[in-house]
Amino acid sequence: MEFIALPVFVFLELVKILIFLEIIFSLLSLLGIFVAIPFVTRIVHPLFHFVRTTIPTQFSGLDFSALVLLILIAICQRALIGLAPEILIYLPQSGIF
Repeated sequence: MEFIALPVFVFLELVKILIFLEIIFSLLSLLGIFVAIPFVTRIVHPLFHFVRTTIPTQFSGLDFSALVLLILIAICQRALIGLAPEILIYLPQSGIF
């Protein structure tokens, strides 16, 4: 189980980093600095669209789809650790888990 759980866990970590990058880029656009990296946009925007169509995430003009995605990723990672606790050996000891 470890040989499947660890790559999935690492992939979810990479997706989290891309989501945070997209959040930073959208905040920069509010300041008039427009940054768009097509690689990040092509990966993250379909995920945002899936969450927006599944769950209503817009309240008072604010879009919470990134927050919902981050929570779902955290739940999936916790489930992976529950299924294969031996993957903790390969993760950095940061005290998060």
